[in-house]
Order: sequence, then structure tokens, then C-alpha cells
Amino acid sequence: MAGRISIRDLARIASVSRTTVSLALRNSHKISAAVRKRIQDLAAEHHYQSHPMVAALMQQIRSKKKIHDGEIIAFISSNDFPEQWKNSYWIREVWKGAGAEAQKLGFRLDHFWAGPRAQNSMKLAKILYSRGIKGLVFAPMPWPHPVLTLPWERFVAIACTTTTGIAELPVVRSNHFRGIGMVLDTLTEMGARRIGVVCVEDDDLRVGRAWSAGLHAFILDHPKVKVRLLRLPNDEALGDFAPWYRANKFDVVVGVRSGTLQLLKKMKLELGVDVACASLDVATSELGTLAGFYQDPAYVGRRAIQHISKAIYDQSFGLPEYPESILINGRFVEGTSLDPLKKLKRPRRG
Repeated sequence: MAGRISIRDLARIASVSRTTVSLALRNSHKISAAVRKRIQDLAAEHHYQSHPMVAALMQQIRSKKKIHDGEIIAFISSNDFPEQWKNSYWIREVWKGAGAEAQKLGFRLDHFWAGPRAQNSMKLAKILYSRGIKGLVFAPMPWPHPVLTLPWERFVAIACTTTTGIAELPVVRSNHFRGIGMVLDTLTEMGARRIGVVCVEDDDLRVGRAWSAGLHAFILDHPKVKVRLLRLPNDEALGDFAPWYRANKFDVVVGVRSGTLQLLKKMKLELGVDVACASLDVATSELGTLAGFYQDPAYVGRRAIQHISKAIYDQSFGLPEYPESILINGRFVEGTSLDPLKKLKRPRRG
């Protein structure tokens, strides 16, 4: 056959409709595996190639189209109680961003509880499947968390957490490694030469030691900056924190969690007045007051819905062979908590 072979040509050769050919070339599960393979083999045999400009146009149309008006996407939590997830500002922000993006794309986001530590996940899966719900977004989970068990072939899914225990499950999460490096770099540029970092051990473990990895990378790259790390069993360990703080004359203290910085208040120190401090988990409500790494959990939620929307359109059910890990870099935010550092009479780096 002379010239570029078209979908119309493939449909005539295979004795099927153009819609069937299109579905087969997108590996859609709307048609049988046998039909998909037969048409894909024919396409390879006849050296079929999609027209790049047409493909780009169709992708643009698909990305802006409200595919399934009103279709539900499940937002799944696995805390000890059904509404316990609402106690976490982080999960509330993820929900807010995900809900807004779902509405924008023509979906509706509904919350479902999988039971404590997802012990009712198989029962929930039957309910979701019977209601025709295909898209699953897993909220950040308690840690440690048992491995999730679901009939994945029935759903498209993504997790806003790294603690599912399913290596093949796509994940959207903060870039913790880059985040701590960005904060330490910024503080150094502001003149800090003695930096204390406080980390609760479980916070580091649940992100695969990304906080530690980013910290040690910074130390290797900045040998002249004195950085001291304190690992705590929990954020109430004043007996460990107070002697460490008093023994070091820090220019600034960085807490992996904002709650850890409350230990300074227990020592009768006023944040942003008596001590400069920054957080690696600045909440939306703390913007302008607390400086540090703003991970923007609402954007994490939006990206999760964008992934699910595309997967539903492409009919990409099941766990992918090559799962994606979508890293959200976040940004450094200024705050009055760094006022004491700004008053140091020390030249900025660079």
C-alpha cells in the first residue's frame, strides 16, 4: 500500500470499525485482548504510524474535555475512624485540591473509608465496583501501614502517600530530598553558618529517609557550614532537645515538622524573636509567619486527579508495568520566624 497507512485502511484490512482500531491502538480494555493484539500486529506489519500533528491535537482535545460528567472518583482513607482524616491539615488540603480539580474535569470526589489500616479494603472494592467507580485516590495513610490488597485490575489508582506497600502503585508526593536541600541552601545564602535540624525518627522513615539523604548531600556540598542533626523519638522529647539546643549556638533551627518547633516555646523562647527557625512542613495557615518548605498539599491532590482522569480516559486499568512517581518540588517561603537570622551582621553567601 503506497503512502502512509491510515486508521481507515487498518479498519478495512481488519474488517472492523475505525473506533475498534482506535481503541486497539490505545490498548483500551473496552475491546478484548485478542482483538487488540490482532489489530496491533496488523499495524506493526503495515508500519502504521500516527500523524504527529493529529495526535498532538487529539491529546489537547482530550486533556480539556470533560470526559465523564459527574462520574465519582473515590478518595480513600484508612485511619482508625471514618472522619479522623479531617484532623490532618495535610489531608484536608489534599482533599481540597483534589476536589477542585475533579469538579473542573467533570468528576465528583467522594470520601470512602477502608477501615482501620485498610482492613476492609476488599469489601470496599466490591462496593466501589458495584457502583461503577473506577478511579481511586489514596489519602496519606497512618504509618506504618500494612500492604494494600485490592483487585487492582478493576481500577485506576494513585496514592498521595509512599506507605501503601505496593511498589507498582503510582504515587504523587513531595520531593523531600530537594525540599530540605532548598531550605538549607536558602538559609546559608542568608548568612546562617550554624544550623540545627530536628527530626522525629518516624517522619524520616515514612519518606524512605529522604530527609536524611537530602541533609547529608547538603553537608557534603557545604563542608564549611556547621549542621547538627538531632533525631527524636517523638515531638514531645524536651529532655533530649533542650540540652542539644543549649550546647550549640545555632543561627537557626529547622524542624521537619512545625510541631517539633514547639519545643522551643516550652523552653520559654519566642519563635522569630529569641530564635530564628524554619519548618520543612509549612502549613497553608502558617504562610507569612513560618518560613521554610511549603509542600502545597492542595497541588498534590490536583496532580493526583489529573493522573486519574487521563488513566480513566485511556482505560488504563490495573497496576502499570512501569509505575510513575510524580514528585512535587514545592517552594521556599519567607516568614517572620527568620527575623533574628536577618539581623545577623554576616555577609550573605554568593
